[in-house]
Amino acid sequence: MAINRLIKHLNVNARRLLEEHQVKYENKTKHAGRRIRLTYMVVEAPAFEVIEQSATLATVATVF
Repeated sequence: MAINRLIKHLNVNARRLLEEHQVKYENKTKHAGRRIRLTYMVVEAPAFEVIEQSATLATVATVF
């Protein structure tokens, strides 16, 4: 695959790549050439704790 086509494809799909696969895409163009950086972003799931629970209502709080 040609580098121009790859960069165009990654530019268009960078948001989807981050949301679905947690991979951040960066593209830098310099006089000497192009640099593509793919970085895996570690995303931790937020922790939740049930504070109060009744038959019709459950209150949930985020724990940090």
